[in-house]
Amino acid sequence: MAAAIMEQKRLGLISKAMLVVPGHCLAQASREFLQLYPTARILVADETNFVKEMRARFLARAATASWDAIIITHSAFRFIAVPSAFEQRLIEDQIAVHESVKIRADSNDRTTRKRIEAMKEKLDERLQALKTKRDDMLTIEEIGVDQLIVDEAQEFRKLSFATNRVNLKGVDPDGSQRAWDLFVKSRFIDERNPGRALIQASGTPITNTLGEMYTLLRFQAAEALHARGIHEFDAWASAFGDTRTELELQPSGSYKPVERFSEFVNVPELIDIFRSVADVVQKADLCRYLKLPALKGGQRQLITAPASEAFRDYQRILAERITEIEQRTRRVQKGDDILLSVITDGRHAAIDMRLVWPGNDNEPENKLNRLIANVRRIYLETGHNLYRHPDGTSFPQPGAGQLIFSDLGTLSVEEKRGFSAYRWIKQCGFR
Repeated sequence: MAAAIMEQKRLGLISKAMLVVPGHCLAQASREFLQLYPTARILVADETNFVKEMRARFLARAATASWDAIIITHSAFRFIAVPSAFEQRLIEDQIAVHESVKIRADSNDRTTRKRIEAMKEKLDERLQALKTKRDDMLTIEEIGVDQLIVDEAQEFRKLSFATNRVNLKGVDPDGSQRAWDLFVKSRFIDERNPGRALIQASGTPITNTLGEMYTLLRFQAAEALHARGIHEFDAWASAFGDTRTELELQPSGSYKPVERFSEFVNVPELIDIFRSVADVVQKADLCRYLKLPALKGGQRQLITAPASEAFRDYQRILAERITEIEQRTRRVQKGDDILLSVITDGRHAAIDMRLVWPGNDNEPENKLNRLIANVRRIYLETGHNLYRHPDGTSFPQPGAGQLIFSDLGTLSVEEKRGFSAYRWIKQCGFR
């Protein structure tokens, strides 16, 4: 990314780039930028530079000096303003699209119409807030930024859109403020530096839903979508997405027929649009640079655990919670139970029931204890093995190394849940 910035500057294609990176990568990005270009002029900032008493000073430095790049974090990026009139125009365009979609919706489909109306109301509220907002801080135009380069761009994937297919799984029309913020800024810069406003770097451009491909194309190929008449999601989905109804396992343990986007269709045409804006590096392209270790047995080994009586009882509680959520008629309020909480509790319960019921007995055959048993087995089997570095020298300690990854049951949830999988693993003899 540093090379892309400096080469474009050398060719006169851009004058001042803004590199947006995750907070934990800020120091690394800055250090490696200067390692590659020791004489580069870069300005580095995180969210602490945007507290009220420091914001004006930082923006003034960014605007008045000739920087090769301004490197900031994802969280600090939201403090960079765009001209209010431009954002108002974009919001008004989105309101018009929602109104158009609502008119085309089935008059008997009250759920869809109410969902579209709710999204439209949110846009109206945002528009009114902008009209009354007063901020004398410098905007991205006044700073002089003419290109955005966003690392880990999948963090900005939830861009809202209007659709009549709100009940279809794989479609999430609700967006995040973070994604909208990037969309507005990239559209603004694109009017001043067409074709070079935004570069998105990501190893996982599509993470959860097929709709994320649509969002990616809105960021990068909005003109191409308009030229083909597929700039609205419903038109794009009809052209490139296929639906299928399948039985899906619910958090309660029961199965329910669910219609969802299942696959892409008209793939060659979709790839033509995507590859017009994307530079894709595949696994095979990296073989000459990286050597991946082979998996034992050639594939992942799945270890399953039987469901205990306590877990089955808890599944019935989850089913009751889901029913109450589905029967709720009012708008969700702070503190209400939501489906995401049900799913999270179900995932924790599947690991160890003590993560949802701290007083539950230790179950020797649950997932957590089976993991511990497997780790102990490998430890004992390889404890006396000697392993060597590529240069032939031995590692100082015998035995194979093992890594345990889990984003559930961590120490951070111990206070809330009364139990931690991490602490239990240590108590069982692994330190």
